[in-house]
Amino acid sequence: MTLTAAYLRERLIYDPETGVFTWRRKDGPGKDNARWNSRYAGRQAGSIDSLDGYVRIRIDGRLYKAQRLAWLYHYGDWPPAVLDHRDRNRSNNAIANLRLASLADNARNASLRKDSSSGRKGVTWLKSRNRWAAVIRIGGRQRCLGLYKDIDAAAAAYLSAAKKHFGEFATDGVSS
Repeated sequence: MTLTAAYLRERLIYDPETGVFTWRRKDGPGKDNARWNSRYAGRQAGSIDSLDGYVRIRIDGRLYKAQRLAWLYHYGDWPPAVLDHRDRNRSNNAIANLRLASLADNARNASLRKDSSSGRKGVTWLKSRNRWAAVIRIGGRQRCLGLYKDIDAAAAAYLSAAKKHFGEFATDGVSS
């Protein structure tokens, strides 16, 4: 069975401002409903996956990413593409924080890599030149944006080029 917006709305309440889902109460007689209601009704649904930081919710034995459920709940249809978190916080599923993206757009909005030696997106130290290099990848090709004595100038050059080429998906990888 494919999960529909109507069935999702029967099972959960979604707050579009906070992005939080809570379980709905099950009506009707019976011990199963009473047990469900005492255990789940009114409580927050899902949990954050410790490996990737996404919120996942189990419905009828199947796990779903909460951002995809938020889209389905709010718009009535499954998202046709990748969903990107504008602020790069994978657990913030407020509808205003979600946007359709391509895989490339989603990667462009990525946070700074943990193994970054400069601490700045698109900036690397060239020991042979004793300068900071600003670099950007466009269309699968890496392009040098210039060499700088100052790391802030190199970071600014990267961000300027990113805004030009990536539009709303441009980021310095640190601020949101």
